[in-house]
Amino acid sequence: MPEPRDLRVISCPHPFRVEREITRMHPGQTVGQLLAEILPDPWRRRQAQVTVNGEIIHLEMWASTIPRPGSLVVVRVFPSSRGIASIFIAIAVIATAFFAGPALASAFGFGSSALWGGLAGMAVGIVGNMIVNALIPPARVSSQGQISQAQDSPTQFISGARNQLIKFGTIPSLLGFHRIVPLKLAEDYTESEGKDQFVRCLFGQHGPVEVSEMQVGNTAWETFEGTESEIRGGWEDDQPLTLFTQDIHEDSTSILLEYNVEQVRTSQTLARELSFDITFPQGLCAYSGNNRVSYTCTFQPRYRLTDAGGGSPGPWINLGIFSVTGASSAAIRKGFRWILPAEEQYDVGLKRLTIADDTTHVSVSYWTAFRTIKYTQPITYPDPLLLIAVRIKGSNQLNGTLDEFNFLGKSVFPDWDSETETWIIRATNNPASLFRALLQGQAAPNPYEDAEIDLNKLAYWHEYCVAKGFIYEKNVDQAGDWWGQLCEVAAAGRARPTDYDGKISVVLDEPQEDPVTIFTARVIRNLEVELLYPDLPHAFRCPFNNRDNDYQKDERLVLADGYQIEGLDAWGQAHPEYPPATKFEQLVLEGVTDPEQIFKLARYHFAQATLRYRKITFDTDLQNLVCTRGDLVDLAHDVIMVGLSSGRVKEVLLEIIGWTEDEPPQPIYSGLISGVALDEICPMQAGQTYFIQFRVPGEELLACQVVTDPGEPKEVIFETFLDAESTNLAAGDLFNFGGSIQVVVTDIKRKGNLEATLTVQDAAPAIHQADQGEIPEFVSTITIPPEWWVPVIDSIRSDGSVLWRAPDGSWVSRILVSLKRLTSRDQDVVGIEGQYWRTGSDETPTFLPLTLIDVGEISLVAVEDGVSYDFRLRYVKGDGSRGPWGATQTHIVEGKTAPPEDVTGFNIYQVKEQVNWAWNRNPDLDIEGYIIAYGAVGVTKAEAIIITEVMLGTSYNSPMVPPGTWDFLIWARDTSGNDSANVTRKSFKVVSFYQTLADVPQFSLWPGTLTNLVRDPMTGHLHPQSQADSGANDLNMFDYYVYDPYAEMSYESPEIDLGEDMAARSWARIYDQLGPGESGSIEPILYFDYKPDGGSYGGWTEWSIGPFMGRYAKDKISMQAADGLRKLTDFEPVIDKSF
Repeated sequence: MPEPRDLRVISCPHPFRVEREITRMHPGQTVGQLLAEILPDPWRRRQAQVTVNGEIIHLEMWASTIPRPGSLVVVRVFPSSRGIASIFIAIAVIATAFFAGPALASAFGFGSSALWGGLAGMAVGIVGNMIVNALIPPARVSSQGQISQAQDSPTQFISGARNQLIKFGTIPSLLGFHRIVPLKLAEDYTESEGKDQFVRCLFGQHGPVEVSEMQVGNTAWETFEGTESEIRGGWEDDQPLTLFTQDIHEDSTSILLEYNVEQVRTSQTLARELSFDITFPQGLCAYSGNNRVSYTCTFQPRYRLTDAGGGSPGPWINLGIFSVTGASSAAIRKGFRWILPAEEQYDVGLKRLTIADDTTHVSVSYWTAFRTIKYTQPITYPDPLLLIAVRIKGSNQLNGTLDEFNFLGKSVFPDWDSETETWIIRATNNPASLFRALLQGQAAPNPYEDAEIDLNKLAYWHEYCVAKGFIYEKNVDQAGDWWGQLCEVAAAGRARPTDYDGKISVVLDEPQEDPVTIFTARVIRNLEVELLYPDLPHAFRCPFNNRDNDYQKDERLVLADGYQIEGLDAWGQAHPEYPPATKFEQLVLEGVTDPEQIFKLARYHFAQATLRYRKITFDTDLQNLVCTRGDLVDLAHDVIMVGLSSGRVKEVLLEIIGWTEDEPPQPIYSGLISGVALDEICPMQAGQTYFIQFRVPGEELLACQVVTDPGEPKEVIFETFLDAESTNLAAGDLFNFGGSIQVVVTDIKRKGNLEATLTVQDAAPAIHQADQGEIPEFVSTITIPPEWWVPVIDSIRSDGSVLWRAPDGSWVSRILVSLKRLTSRDQDVVGIEGQYWRTGSDETPTFLPLTLIDVGEISLVAVEDGVSYDFRLRYVKGDGSRGPWGATQTHIVEGKTAPPEDVTGFNIYQVKEQVNWAWNRNPDLDIEGYIIAYGAVGVTKAEAIIITEVMLGTSYNSPMVPPGTWDFLIWARDTSGNDSANVTRKSFKVVSFYQTLADVPQFSLWPGTLTNLVRDPMTGHLHPQSQADSGANDLNMFDYYVYDPYAEMSYESPEIDLGEDMAARSWARIYDQLGPGESGSIEPILYFDYKPDGGSYGGWTEWSIGPFMGRYAKDKISMQAADGLRKLTDFEPVIDKSF
C-alpha cells in the first residue's frame, strides 16, 4: 500500500502515444533523479517536459528541484524538432483515415455510399439526434438508413427467403449465431437414378462456421429421402468437396445393349466418379393376356484401369448386377453411379444379362449416357469458405428445385475465456469477440495485428457483455461500410470504437463512482453549450429477428414511462390510467436478436435522450492529460451556472489545541486540518448546506462539507476535520465551491502545448438503471444565484457598549444589528428595512424605517432590558420592490442588566514609593467607574483590599501599597451597580523604598491581649472562644467549629516604642483562614492607635496603611462572628519610614 505522502508520477514515455504509466515514488529525490528512474534512455530524458503540481520545471532546474511529498509529477516526452513536420503529417493522415467512417467505404472494398440513400429521407427525431451526439449511439450502418430495404436481404429473414444464386454478389459473413438461408455458390445440376431425379446444390459463405439443424423450409433435413451432405467449415486445412463439382464430362451415346454382348467405353482422365444411363425407349414391361405386368432386365457393369502400367489395362472389377424393373410402355431411363478408388482413366464394360425380347416382353435397351466426374473445387476464392454440398432426391419431394435450404450457423472466432484468461477458438456471439473478428478476420480491409488492438480492454468488455447478457447475431450479406459494421457490433454491447495510443479499443458506457478530475473556470476557456431538446416518442418500434422464434422476423414495442398499450406500461404492469401511446418512432438495433436485450437497449436510448441532451465543449490546459474518452469528471463553471466559486488554496488551516510557554507563545497543533484560506470568496446563505472540492495532486478529488458561515468568507471551516498526515491538501491546489456536475468525456481533440478541446455530456447515472425502473426527469444542477439575497447578519449586540443616549442625556438600551457587506449582492439594492416584536406575543410588529445600504447597521430602539425580541430584515431596491424576509432572529436584550465588559490593557509600574496603574477605557457607555484592589497571590475579589473605588479615569497611583509580591485586581462598575463578570488580574512585586523601624511577629506566643480568643497549644493559632466552656480547646471538644462563640473577638499586640517622636508609616501583615465548615468573605479588620512622647492615645482607627507622627504605637485585629469564624495564623505589625 502506498504511503500517503508518496509522489504520484504520471509518465507518457512515447512521443506519439497517450499511453500513461502511473507509479508512486518516495519523496526526497530531485527531478533529475526521478527522471533517471522513469526514463533510463538519455535521449528521451532530453526530450521530456516535467511539471510538478502544474508548474513546468525547466531542464536547468532538474538538479535542484525536489518535489514536496504528495506532489503530482507529470513527465511527457516530445519528439525532437528534426522531421516533426513530416511525422505529424503522416499521423494526421492516419488519424483521418481511422475516423473517416462511411466516406472510406470504397477504400475498404465495401460498396458505395449509395447504400446510405435511405437515411436522408428519414424524419430527424430522437434516433437521429442520438446518432450524432450520444456517447454510445444506436447503430447506423444498414439500419436506420436502410430499414425500408431490409426485406431485400437474401439471407437475413427466414419467412419467404429463398436460396439465390448471385454470381457476382457479396459473400455473406456470419457474426454470432443465426438461422441462415444460404446463397448458392454454383448452378444446381440434376441426375437420374432409375425413375428418380436427384439435385446437387452448393451453398456457402465466409467461415469458419459451425453448422447444425439443417432444414428445408421448416422440415428437418433428416426426414427427407435420398439425402447426402458434405460440410467444409471454412478452415485453412479443409479438404476438397466430393459431393459437388463443376467438372462433369458427359458422352451422349446410343449403343444397343444385346444379350450377353459387352460394350466397352473409356472415361476421361483423372476420373473420381463414373456414371451411366440406360434407356428403354419402348418402355419396360411384360404382357399376361391383356394385362401389362412388371418385368426386370439385368445388366453386368464392370471397370478397370485403362493403363495399369506398361500400356496394359488392369484387371476387371465387377460392380454387381444392375437391375431395372418396369411395367410401363413409356420410355424409362435409369442411371448408375459409383466412386472410383483413385483419380485415373478407366474402361467401363456393360453387358445385358436378360435374353432378347419375344412377343410377351418389351425390354429393348440402350446405353445412352456415360459421364466422367472429376473432383475439383466448384469456385475459386482467396479465403477459406464455409461450403455445404447437398444431394437430395427431387422426385415427389421438391417442387422443381431446392431453394428453401437453411441451417443454424454459429460463427467461430477467438473468444475470451475468463477461466483461463486466454482467447480460445470457439463458437461465439459475444460483441467483444466479434469486434476483434472484424479487425482481424476476412472482413477486415487491412487486418490488424494483436499489438494494434487493445486486447485487455476487449477482454474486460467481453466479461461486461456476459454480465449484461449482450449478444450480437447477424448474417451480414450486403456490401457495406466496415467502420460502420464495427460501430454496429460495438453498439450491441453498449460500446463505441475509439483509438487509444495507436491501438483500436472501445469506450464503454458503464457506471462510474469516482471522477478522475474536476474542471473549473480557472482551467477552462471558450466554453460552449449546445442543448439538444429531444422530441420523445411514446414508444420505440424495434424490428428484429427473434432468436426465441427460430430467428423469424418480429417486432417489440418498448414504451416510454407514463404511457400504456392495452392498459399495460413498459413493465407489463396494469396502468389503464396512463394515456395510450400514439407517437411511435422506429429504432433498429441491428444484430440484436434477444427480446430482453432489445428492451434493455431501447430503454437505455430513451434514457440517453432524456438525460443527456446537453453537450458542453471547452478548451483546457494540461489537466486534460489525466482523463481519457469515457472518463467521469466533475465540471463547474459560471457560464452553465454550476458552482458558486472556484480558485486556489492560499493556506491550509490546522487545528490549534493549545499554546507553548515560549515568548511569544507558539501554537500546538492536533494534527488535523480544520479548514482552508482561499483566494476567492465563498458566498453562503444561512440555512443552506455547502460542500467544497479540491483537486489534490496525485489523489482523487477531495470533497468536504463546510460550516455554513453566511456572507462571503475567504476562509472555510470543515464540518469534519481531516487528518493532515494522510491528506495531501496544500496551498496552490484547485478548489471548487458550491457544487459541480458530473459529466462523461465523449471526445478529446489534442492541441499544442499539452492543451485540448474536450466535449462532455451529463453523466446521468440513472441511465444505467433505465431497464430496471422508471427514468427520472432531468434534474437541473444549475446553481442559480438568488434573484434576491437576504441581509446577512454579522453580529447582534445589546450590551452596555451599544446604549443609545436619549435627548435628556440618559442612556437607553437598544439592539444593534451589524450587517456583512456582500460583493455579490444585487447593485440595485439601496436599503434595508425590518420589523420586530416581543417573542411569543401577538402584538403588531414595529416596522423599522428604511436604512441606507451603506450604513451597515440597524438599530432596534425602545426595547426593555431582559426581554426577548424577534426581528427580521429584507432588502429594498431603488424601484421600491422588496425582497423576501430573512430568517427570524431572536435576541434577549442585555442593556444595563448585563455586566460591563471586563477591563483590558491593565498595566502596573512603580516610581519610587508610588505604584501606578493604567488600563483601557471600557466600551460600555454607562460606566460609573473602576475599582482597584490587591492581596496575596491568588487572592479572591472578596478577600482583596480595596485601593480605590469608582473612579472614571484610566490611570491611578498610590504610595500606600506595602512591599511584597501581590495580585492586583481591577473591574468596572456601571451606573446600575453591575460589576464586570470577571476581574482582570496582574501580579506585581512592590519594592520597598522604606527603612523598617519595627516588625514584630505575634505568632506563636501571641504576647498581646486576647479577647474571646483561645490559643491552640498544638498549632499556635488563635481560635474563637466558645461561651460554653471558655477553658477548653474548642477544636477537640465540639463537632462543629466553635460552638456558641462570642459575637466579637479581638487581639491587641503589645505597644511598640520607637524611642522618640518621628514621622513614620504603619501597616501590618495579617494571615487568617476560615474555620472548618465556615463561609464568609469579610477579612479581619485592622485598627491602629499611636501617641507622641508625653502624650496620650487618641483611640482606635480603622487602618490599612498610612503615615503618622509619634513615638508609641499599637495594633489590634477585630473579627465578628457573623462574618464567619476564622483562625489567626500570624500577625506582624510593621512600622517603617522612607529613606
